Amino acid sequence: MKSRKLNRDGNRRVENGRLVYYHQTANQGYWEDVWESVLTPEYYKPFQNGKLFNFDSMFKLHLPKNGVILEAGCGTAQWVVALESLGYHCMGLDYALDAMRKARQMVGPLPLVSGDLTALGILDNIFDAIISLGVVEHRRIGPEVFLHEMRRVLKPGGVMLIS
Repeated sequence: MKSRKLNRDGNRRVENGRLVYYHQTANQGYWEDVWESVLTPEYYKPFQNGKLFNFDSMFKLHLPKNGVILEAGCGTAQWVVALESLGYHCMGLDYALDAMRKARQMVGPLPLVSGDLTALGILDNIFDAIISLGVVEHRRIGPEVFLHEMRRVLKPGGVMLIS
């Protein structure tokens, strides 16, 4: 086994050329704690005003204005909020019920559903685009199951934006 490298933030490790997070398990409880510390009305204001920050040009270039977009692993649902405010039809999916509930309290009604990204329980070929930012790297054995499920629910010719 190749040596392990610890990144500067103390949480990320690289093994065999693959980024793996395991300093803290990125499970539902972990994310609920992280999001609890940031979820305020002020947090959502730029997103409610359509601010996409570093994703502005990429989202506007690649996401269909008239299609259905899934944010797979939406967490705090900030991209759902921003895209909806810009006129896109975007729904969020995550297992973090408390974070999604809190997002609705801060912003109002949002198209959010609870689910497991490894077994979506959604028919094939439903979405015109899927975004998934900072999600797939959290599965230590690899992202293949996430990617397979996302590809399965994506319409032929659809767009996946994954980081």
